[in-house]
Amino acid sequence: MAISRRLKSGKYHIYSQATNSMVGRAEIEEQSLNQKAVFALGSDIPESDRDADRLLWTIECGSCDGLYKMKVKDTPVGQEEKLLYAFPDEKDKKKVEEWFIRAVPQIDEAAYIIQTSDESAGWDAPESGDAKHKMKQIDVHALPKLPPNPCPESRVSQVFIIKPVKDES
Repeated sequence: MAISRRLKSGKYHIYSQATNSMVGRAEIEEQSLNQKAVFALGSDIPESDRDADRLLWTIECGSCDGLYKMKVKDTPVGQEEKLLYAFPDEKDKKKVEEWFIRAVPQIDEAAYIIQTSDESAGWDAPESGDAKHKMKQIDVHALPKLPPNPCPESRVSQVFIIKPVKDES
């Protein structure tokens, strides 16, 4: 049984544990209200860019029973066709989800699995085999079981590191 460690509502950065890639939106996006893809962006984002809105997540306690509302660049996220998107248009609000965030402390104190509210599917950031394309859109699908004894050296594509953003004010 997994230990439930609740996150506080606040601002966070999310990283793919498997690739150490930050998770967020593309640097350049078209300006419509169409859905925006959410990616594992590669591990070479300069430190000076890490506070960009496109990498900043707001996590809010939803019903406070392990379910959270998640936004990236102040836009709520959900899934469509087994991929993770931010939905800026109010007409898409039915696609926005609350997410069950489960701690995986045997890997890291900040390690979590992020699943749909019914736990039928979850985020997955598998490595891309194409070195040219460092960005890989986050998949949302049924997750395999974690290895029986994952350790910090395990690189598990469905595990994400969620770190609070320090308030500089």
